[in-house]
Amino acid sequence: MLFDTDILIWYFRGNAKAALVLGKASLRQVSIITYMELLQGAQSKKEIKLIRAFLKDFDFKMLPITENISHRASVYMEEYCLKVDMCLADALLAA
Repeated sequence: MLFDTDILIWYFRGNAKAALVLGKASLRQVSIITYMELLQGAQSKKEIKLIRAFLKDFDFKMLPITENISHRASVYMEEYCLKVDMCLADALLAA
């Protein structure tokens, strides 16, 4: 299962439903974009270490940005950036 930033943040904040979803997943994946969004929200080096440890302990597979994802994200940006104020990270995650 590919996890978005929101679910992981809810987990970090102690949300029981997010913890249940994470616990039940047999395959946990996160995009490099989601990882960078988590780092962007970190308040200290300690929090960065906690994020890395969490992803390692839960055996998350980190997915890279591929050429195909980059192309699809650019198509999304062309189509939606003016309509719905889509940002780069959202386009990459959607792709």
